[in-house]
Amino acid sequence: MIHRPTTTLFSAAVLALLLPLAVPTPARAQVEAASGRPFGVGRVTLNVPPGEATTPSEDDRFFITERQQRVLYPAMETAPVRRVLRRLLEIEAPRRITIYFLFQGDAPLDLEVYAPNLQRIGVQPVPDPGLHNRLLQQWWREYNRPPSRLFRSEDYPPLVENYLAATLARRLNLAPPREVGRLLGGNGELEQAVGLMLGTESIRAAMQRDTLLDTSPEVQAATEPLPEPVAPPAVELPPSPEDVQIETIAHYVPHECFYVRFGTFTNYLWLRDFLDQWGGDLQNMVALRGIDYGLNQSIEQRLSLRESVLSEVLGPTVISDVAIIGDDTFVREGASLGVLFQARNNFLLSSNFNSLRQETLDSVEGATQETVQIAGQEVSFLSTPDGSVRSYYAVADNFHLIATSESLIRRFLQASQDNGSLGGSAEFRYARSVMPLERDDSVFVYLSDAFFRQMVSPHYRVEMTRRMQAAVDIELVQLARLAAQAEGSRAHSIGELIQAGYLPPGLTQRPDGSRPVEVDGELVDSRRGEIGSFVPISDIEVEALTPAEVEAYYEFARFYRSQWERMDPVMLGIGRQDLGEGLERLTMDVYITPYARSRYGFLATMLGPPTTTRLREIPGDLVSLQLVMQANGILGGGVGEVYHIFGGIRDHVAPYVVEQGQIAPRTRLLDWARGYLGAWPRPGILSFLLGDRVRPDPQGYAPLANNWGWQRQTGEFVVLSLSRDVIPEIVPHLGMEEAERPAQLRMQVAELGSSQYSRLINAFAYMRARQASVSGTKLMNALTQQLHVPPEEARQVTEQLLGGRLVCALGGDYQLIEELGGRQLWTSTALSPENRYQLMDVPPDYTFPLLTWFRGLDAELSLTDTTLSGHAVLDIQRPSGERPVGALPAPPDAQ
Repeated sequence: MIHRPTTTLFSAAVLALLLPLAVPTPARAQVEAASGRPFGVGRVTLNVPPGEATTPSEDDRFFITERQQRVLYPAMETAPVRRVLRRLLEIEAPRRITIYFLFQGDAPLDLEVYAPNLQRIGVQPVPDPGLHNRLLQQWWREYNRPPSRLFRSEDYPPLVENYLAATLARRLNLAPPREVGRLLGGNGELEQAVGLMLGTESIRAAMQRDTLLDTSPEVQAATEPLPEPVAPPAVELPPSPEDVQIETIAHYVPHECFYVRFGTFTNYLWLRDFLDQWGGDLQNMVALRGIDYGLNQSIEQRLSLRESVLSEVLGPTVISDVAIIGDDTFVREGASLGVLFQARNNFLLSSNFNSLRQETLDSVEGATQETVQIAGQEVSFLSTPDGSVRSYYAVADNFHLIATSESLIRRFLQASQDNGSLGGSAEFRYARSVMPLERDDSVFVYLSDAFFRQMVSPHYRVEMTRRMQAAVDIELVQLARLAAQAEGSRAHSIGELIQAGYLPPGLTQRPDGSRPVEVDGELVDSRRGEIGSFVPISDIEVEALTPAEVEAYYEFARFYRSQWERMDPVMLGIGRQDLGEGLERLTMDVYITPYARSRYGFLATMLGPPTTTRLREIPGDLVSLQLVMQANGILGGGVGEVYHIFGGIRDHVAPYVVEQGQIAPRTRLLDWARGYLGAWPRPGILSFLLGDRVRPDPQGYAPLANNWGWQRQTGEFVVLSLSRDVIPEIVPHLGMEEAERPAQLRMQVAELGSSQYSRLINAFAYMRARQASVSGTKLMNALTQQLHVPPEEARQVTEQLLGGRLVCALGGDYQLIEELGGRQLWTSTALSPENRYQLMDVPPDYTFPLLTWFRGLDAELSLTDTTLSGHAVLDIQRPSGERPVGALPAPPDAQ
């Protein structure tokens, strides 16, 4: 009785708060607009009909336009709707949204607003500077409010989003949004040091931002000589046996090149077919990427090197060994790489290559072939003006190299004379003592110390930056033309776009004199060519640097020496075995040796010595992990004590629901992820979880500290779990056994497709794939909304900007559909109508690609005084009806 008045007052307050939401309100829109220069600003507020489950700001059906195409750069604000209280009282009421927009001119606006039904609204702009400024600030706030205008996905670089945010900030004298600064300028030193070598999108986006916000027309002159290269410590090689066998082909590979050796032509075909199966991108084995850059096809075209059905049959009789080599990894922009063949029959192989080159001359417009002198030898050079074909062909003894780079051909010819070859180096001799030829790997990869040193040299670092800037500038010109067209401007040339403010004044000024130019209707870099077909870094001469470039390199060198020290030589071997019934086993070994011990010091203090003792496999584990650790005074126990930590996730039916477009547990979290932790022969780092003076019950169970879980000790084992009923599933199977190889970390993953957990894995994978698919549609639809690109042209324009083909991550096709009011929108055929604008359910016919081919993984890691090594066994299921390329050996236990 005491609490009744309070409850009554609270209920009354809630009802008073929600009563307006429960009463139907008219769908009348509120609209105001203030004229101004260069743009007026307006906003319209209206109701969303009851029953719309999606969020308007993420739903492409919500859209604003004007009959004369005068509305520009809209931003949407969704008002709070008191969702929790409305759900409790089951009240369904209209939501209100506000759409801000810029517009041109002073004449009355004839707005067409889709919310999602079409509403036509007229408004007369007023010349009110105070209202204009207030609305402009509100528009800018919403225009850059996270989540940003484009549905972000790692599959799609935010080109349009970043261009508009930075350009409008400069043109309208507005502060650059923090969101853009965080995305583009928040790169740490490690990202700046390593990201440039990897060509990461964040570095590219940062360059875009810096270029657009730079208002200075002055560019520093390149007057400084190249600085001394950063000098990492020399590799300290352990002694290697004198009788180490080295494959002959390695003696024709320059020491500074990456080296991917196949051993046979059949293995080369296997990797090519394996990559083709997954669209040239191994990431597609897990989930389809949103962009297909066509890298395999691009490389084949550039090299004029294609394999036919006939070559698969005759190749092994003509070719005895194959390797892919190169001195950079920028395949998307235009890498320096080549394919090196060891011939069994020089005449037949050269005849085949010359025939392929003649086919290119006959079929590719503009293709020409000439003979050039390189390192005193005649070399065939096949090329096109746009760089899509750039193929050098040289022969030394019975080795044939087809490469994209003149420099790579020169170094190949020098290496053939025993001048700086990989096979002749002490470093590679040591590598072959670690991974000998007798392993007969299907693929062997080696990244030398010299390769990494070249990548951090002044020449490479500076040209990496300049070519990335060249790519950014071309993209900005494309975007600027779209923005000018949307605003009705006649500016088209680069000079006109700069004059009109769509591009910054310094865009055409670069230290090396290069600039974006138009050739036959295509934008290219005047020195490097077309994006995707850039002249390789090693073929670009860097004669001088600006003071800023010198300082940037010194800054990188200081960081590299103090934090990274050096990139250690890396080797990887992959072997294949046929398990029968379409199963194939890949055995992978990776070695980083010799390595810089100081870089892995933190691991050495935590990990115990490698041991062959491991925990026996526990039935019912979906994923299990084991670590060998040593106490250091911080982790518990006496200093130097060694113990094993182990844990696992149990296979079980994990219930889930879809709520507001997200996958969520149906009940408690521990019902979603049932797992355990354990230790042997002492608790070690788990000690702090056990609690003090805890007495077990008659069954041997005791609560953990703070009563957040359970523990049980049996013999020298201790097992912990959030759920008490998990522990009795584990205890009967506890025991240690001998392993084949010593290691400090071991991991096992069971087959996922047949597991009880597969339904949840499939649901999360669908949500991720759907997000990637919808990101593609939103990108195309945003071009129509933000830049007035006609819907039927949006896909072509998007693919031109991205430099690749849009691919639906769900396996569907992108198509235009007509929504309410006759508006056309892009969507995917793989999206059901209820899942187009918000995740409502996981379709029963969707299968995560990983679940179809993954059949188990067993991996381990070991750290010794000289080597960081890993060993993994991966079982995969080939697609139905597909035969393995070449004869595969059976696993040892089947022989």
